[in-house]
Amino acid sequence: MDLDLAIGWIFVDNDDQYFRTTLKNGVFTHVRAGSGSADLTLYIPTSALGNLAVGDIAGATADGVIMKGEEAILGLLFGVLQPGDPDFNIILP
Repeated sequence: MDLDLAIGWIFVDNDDQYFRTTLKNGVFTHVRAGSGSADLTLYIPTSALGNLAVGDIAGATADGVIMKGEEAILGLLFGVLQPGDPDFNIILP
């Protein structure tokens, strides 16, 4: 799947800090206070960060995330990210 996505992330509990992320040609980048249009803008309270980190969109919405724009974009983004390994070694033996 060839995706070209732009998402704005506004952290409402942290002085409305804004980041803009893009996914294009398989490269995911972010810019603090980035300019340009966004397909989706998320307003994220601190309470929803855990659910977003694990890709739980319904949980994040229940915790107060507000989405403006094409809501399916977030699902597309999470669909192409590989999950992290919860058993990784912080310090290698």
